[in-house]
Amino acid sequence: MSATLNQPSLLKAMLTCLRGFGVGVLALALVTLLSSMAVVWSAYQTRMARAELEALEKQRDELDNEYRSLKLGQSALAEHGRVESVAKTKLGMERVGIENERVVQP
Repeated sequence: MSATLNQPSLLKAMLTCLRGFGVGVLALALVTLLSSMAVVWSAYQTRMARAELEALEKQRDELDNEYRSLKLGQSALAEHGRVESVAKTKLGMERVGIENERVVQP
């Protein structure tokens, strides 16, 4: 147990070593540490932005598919033959014949 108490800790050894190099080396070590932390933060932000971009692209594709489907439905509902058959069956409308035609003059 006394052997472990006499051994210096890693932190004390590092501080003793760095004390001999001076303030310049300490400043460079600190800048290096901060730079590495900035790289990690930047990589994390890039991953998060990429994930958000992929989610938005997926949503865009789903909306595109829905839009195409709605356009097809709209064109099917707007066909002349369908409009005419609905007008005859549901609304009881008929084509105007010459005998029923009325011209309105201003």
